[in-house]
Amino acid sequence: MAEIIRRRTIRPSSRQPSSSYKVNTENVTARDTLVVYIDHEDNPGEYLFTFRFNGSDLMDKRSIHFKVEQNLSIKWIGITPLS
Repeated sequence: MAEIIRRRTIRPSSRQPSSSYKVNTENVTARDTLVVYIDHEDNPGEYLFTFRFNGSDLMDKRSIHFKVEQNLSIKWIGITPLS
């Protein structure tokens, strides 16, 4: 049972507002927990969001995706993070 870490940076300077961000889940097993840290290009390394996912929820996925809403909130597509 491992914690798998992924980091993503929100980059409005180089992305369309409607684009989605991909998080690779290929090496996550059913016993793992995926932790996704999200920061912003204006403040790299300063994490705005942390999301956790059960590895068992990711078994049929190679990746998961999210969109950034105008108020800088994160909307996950097709999956729900742990509370």
